[in-house]
Amino acid sequence: MEKKMTRAQIQVRNTRRAAHVAFLVGAAASLAANVYASQHTVVGWIVGAWPALALLAGIYLYENAPKVWWMKGTLGVLIAAAAWASYWHLVHVIGSTGADKVTTYVLPLTVDAMMGIAQAVLKHVTWPPTRPTTRRKAPAAKPVRKLKAV
Repeated sequence: MEKKMTRAQIQVRNTRRAAHVAFLVGAAASLAANVYASQHTVVGWIVGAWPALALLAGIYLYENAPKVWWMKGTLGVLIAAAAWASYWHLVHVIGSTGADKVTTYVLPLTVDAMMGIAQAVLKHVTWPPTRPTTRRKAPAAKPVRKLKAV
């Protein structure tokens, strides 16, 4: 017999599902725009896809990397460079649709930021929801008896 989920479990499940969808939609939009903005050759597509893939990998690694200052700093630079290239590819694609200037420069921010926020949500909202546990104390050790000399 299956246990009914609590309200908290349903909320966590729905939050994680929404974060997965947001991350995947943002990744697909970023990847598609980067490939579209590149030269229409195989090499152009690979080079065009690189900023979006580097951004995805960088965000994932940043969230899961050990807390070592040089590692976080290096990943931060990688993410910033990939986001910069991805941003300008998205500006190019949105600008080619005839959107106004404000939309052309603001809309790309929503794509890459959504991926970063969704990744952070996935990291910090755990499944299944856990309750804080109290640690039991280990049983006290029994005193060692001395052996009598014979």
